[in-house]
Amino acid sequence: LWMKDEDGTYIACNSRFEDFFGAKEKDILGKNDYDFLPAEDVEFFREHDKNAMRADKPVSNFEEITFACDGHKEYLHTTKTKILDSSGKIFGVLGVGRDISELKKADDFLKKTNEILEMIATGEEAHKVYDEIALMYESRHKGMRCSLLELKEGKLMHGGAPSMPQEYCEAVNGLEYGPEVGSCGSSTFT
Repeated sequence: LWMKDEDGTYIACNSRFEDFFGAKEKDILGKNDYDFLPAEDVEFFREHDKNAMRADKPVSNFEEITFACDGHKEYLHTTKTKILDSSGKIFGVLGVGRDISELKKADDFLKKTNEILEMIATGEEAHKVYDEIALMYESRHKGMRCSLLELKEGKLMHGGAPSMPQEYCEAVNGLEYGPEVGSCGSSTFT
């Protein structure tokens, strides 16, 4: 939550906004976006502030921001509305941002799932489909690497593993599966 006057000077903010700038409210008030952000970001925010002050109703937009406090990113749904003084003159803008990162991830996952289903329906080669599935799960679970294998005539066959070393793909291809044949062989057996 934040408030700016008509010139873009901050007049109030909450602790969550402090995290965005990596500064305390006392160090934010009286300053503007140029004191904290790259010029291209400032122009984006300024344009949305102006739109909100011209509009007769709140204005919403979506934006991905990086928090200065620790560098993490969030996808926000932001609503801005003009603030009027007691005489009805525009005084500034009030902004409220809501973290919708999990909703965005779920939407992206659904879109990617639909793309993969389309690949299957149009007869795309299996290894390409497997690679897309692996990449989809890796993007959802940072730091994870995914491998998809086929079971053919009692042996594990490389299916797709775009982030795994070629040595892994070669080593697993043709392995027999069973309860004591590494994680791949054991999970396939189970």
